Amino acid sequence: MAAKKSCQLIVQPAPDRDVLQVCARNNARRVLSGLNHQRQEGWLCDVVLSVSGRSLPAHRGVLAEHSQYFRAMFSSGMLETTQRHVEVHGLEPSAVEQLISFMYTGELTVTPDNVQDLLAAADMLQLEEVKKCCIELLLKLTNTSNCLGMKCLGERYMCSSLVSMAQQVIKSRFAAVAGGEEFLQLSPGHLAQILSLDDLELGLGGEDTVLLSVLKWLGHSPDCRIQELRPLLEHVRLNQVSKEVFQTALDNSSLQQSPECVDYLRSVEEGNISGSDQLSVQRARVPTKYLYVLGGHSQSRTMGRNPTPKCERFNLKTQEWSDMRDLPPSMSCPHHIIAQHALVVDNNLYILNLLKTEHPSQATHYSKITYHMWKYSTLHDEWSSMRNDFQLPCLPQEFQGATVIHSQSDNLLYLVSSHAFLALDLDQDSCQRLPDFQEPKIYHGGAMLNGKLYVAGGMHTGSCCGVLGRIEVFSSMHCYDLVEKKWSEKASMLDRRAGMGFAELGGKLYAVGGYQHIRRLDSAEVYSPESDSWTYIASLHRSRTYCPLLTWNVNLYVVGGKSLTRKDGGARITLSSAEMYHPQTDCWSTIPAMKLQRCLMAAAVM
Repeated sequence: MAAKKSCQLIVQPAPDRDVLQVCARNNARRVLSGLNHQRQEGWLCDVVLSVSGRSLPAHRGVLAEHSQYFRAMFSSGMLETTQRHVEVHGLEPSAVEQLISFMYTGELTVTPDNVQDLLAAADMLQLEEVKKCCIELLLKLTNTSNCLGMKCLGERYMCSSLVSMAQQVIKSRFAAVAGGEEFLQLSPGHLAQILSLDDLELGLGGEDTVLLSVLKWLGHSPDCRIQELRPLLEHVRLNQVSKEVFQTALDNSSLQQSPECVDYLRSVEEGNISGSDQLSVQRARVPTKYLYVLGGHSQSRTMGRNPTPKCERFNLKTQEWSDMRDLPPSMSCPHHIIAQHALVVDNNLYILNLLKTEHPSQATHYSKITYHMWKYSTLHDEWSSMRNDFQLPCLPQEFQGATVIHSQSDNLLYLVSSHAFLALDLDQDSCQRLPDFQEPKIYHGGAMLNGKLYVAGGMHTGSCCGVLGRIEVFSSMHCYDLVEKKWSEKASMLDRRAGMGFAELGGKLYAVGGYQHIRRLDSAEVYSPESDSWTYIASLHRSRTYCPLLTWNVNLYVVGGKSLTRKDGGARITLSSAEMYHPQTDCWSTIPAMKLQRCLMAAAVM
């Protein structure tokens, strides 16, 4: 037997001089350590737990103090109250042994390999602090390949946070979830629950993805599942399915074994259904979308160095703002950032920084531009670095006031500045220099329309720095044909604008707000490519510059920006307010304001 550790005593005089106060330092830890040693040696233990044939000696008092399960067992007058050997059923012996050790030492290692066994044991033995730790790890581990199993775990152990996390993965990544092994093991009831969700995010595949996933599930065990197929088809929005995939379903050999299913598909194809069946096949899914606002500047001085790392998002369904994890420190450094852009790729949110890098020997001389990209996890509310220090073939001074335009069709970023035009391939980390923009200007608007790149407005100064020289603001617009690789001039805007919101919606371009030297604009206009002409639309409720213009569904959204205290002038201010434009009614309506006023921020809808 190991030597017993001595106890350090602290002796202090008491108010009564004939009395001494004695304190044994770390006495509780020393006693538990001694009891743990007894447990390991099987000495002076008053109970032995038998778990699947493994004997685990312990002390009733220690078990009862940590576990409500054991407290009830040992104090209720049941047989186990006096029995030396107590059976514990349904748990993994190693997990129970780890939990007993934790009761004595306060130390426990939870890993992906043991977390489920520990959760089951902690739940049964009512060790709530351990259960919370297990859930915390499971939340971090939840992904598209295991979310269906995680949802079942959460339901089994009544963990609402785990159920919610798994449900969020299922909704936001349905195509990936449906491609996993867990999906094929779903019961008809669980599959029906998923297919009935109105807010599944289906991506580019749309409802085709849903019907194909049902056919794949059927093919995994057709003889057993064909009888369950007809009710499942009612949850597929069949009127949203393409003709090709619809025909694929009709031609499916397993499905053809059910005349009832074939007849149902034929009825939908011919439009011979009514009532609730008609509503179910016609109703489109509407996934929950958020408007993300990332970083920016929180004060109103022109080109001020007051960046904020704060991020927030707006639920376009509930009309509520909520906080997000701050940008990493390197993403909000004011002196090195040239441009910041948010983009959505494959339903993932990224933020990209263009950074000017200091010359090694001259701290004030910037010799090159690099870009750094971070990815945001909507599930875990955290940023992770994706790319770092990829150098672009241009000088920093060429990119003052640059516009960044994302082409989703080929996942290229087009960077348009006063003296450079680059195409950045994010997948290959490569960059191609394209024909320079013929009209040197900065703070212009840019967007993709019908596979072509449009650049409008902006300003020019004698030094092209946005501060020195005579300021000239433009109304002109140019178009770059990505196939013919050349620029052409298009109709000019009705107002000269720089620093405006600019976006494409419904095959048209919109220009909103901006400024003309010291005048801030509240006007807005729309461009029709068919007639090559601009038309005024309803004005904003207040003037805005350096504000993102975003689109979702059939509406435009403008948030934040710079303005003035009065319509005819006044002090410069930064806005937190936001507005939504309805093209059908040609009117702007106010929506809830952001929590923080800001301008020059990155923003996206996802």
